[in-house]
Amino acid sequence: MTWERDPLWAKSKLFLERAFAESSDDSLFGLWCSLGLELLARAALASVSPTLLAEPDREHRFLLHALNRGSKEVIRHSIKTAQVFHLCNVIYEGFSKDDLTSAMALVNRRNEELHTGAAAFSEYPSKVWLPGFYQACQILTKAIGESLESLLGAEQATIAAEVLSNTEKDVKKRVLDLISKMAKTFDAKSPEERARVAQDASTEVADLVHRRHHKVPCPACKSDAVISRGQHDCCSTVSFASFFLVQRLRAETSRVR
Repeated sequence: MTWERDPLWAKSKLFLERAFAESSDDSLFGLWCSLGLELLARAALASVSPTLLAEPDREHRFLLHALNRGSKEVIRHSIKTAQVFHLCNVIYEGFSKDDLTSAMALVNRRNEELHTGAAAFSEYPSKVWLPGFYQACQILTKAIGESLESLLGAEQATIAAEVLSNTEKDVKKRVLDLISKMAKTFDAKSPEERARVAQDASTEVADLVHRRHHKVPCPACKSDAVISRGQHDCCSTVSFASFFLVQRLRAETSRVR
């Protein structure tokens, strides 16, 4: 067993090559993609240090293997898949909690496919998970100095880029439509009501800022708001998720938090 970056990267490419040899409607496509993504994530951790892939234990038996000092009598134990993606979220700023969620959804389907009698990927069409898969691949390849093209090949990388672009456009439209709708709802309130909810928003946000939330103007009603998963009644339950997504669209990604 090796925990070095290059063998893991090569194996990830091999598994994904097998995946894209299948129809995207075939359960094997999802199975191979999930395996390839996990190996890509392990390669990303190994690029920092192979020791990150060793399962922690009190005597450091597995850690010593990662340092090429392990006993031949001790079989290497790797960290679990969930821990792999969690560490990617911790180490790589671009690998968000949404990317973690997307990756684990695919892993959970894989586990269901392998360990139960369910046809897990038949019930989870690729159109649902491919954007998140491509996004995770893009972030992890960039983190280790690679690209979607070096991972998937030129043809599949072009398709991936198109999927990500179309997803971003679709999400942006939905968010802007929601903001427009909520702005109209807020504007329909009486001046007194608008002033009241704006003051309520300001009071609540002031408290949240002290808890290290980031203060921003609401994109719908212009009242004070924060970046969070929660909701606020500043403009009739406009979710902070909407604003956060618009902010991310201005950067590199297009996921709703």
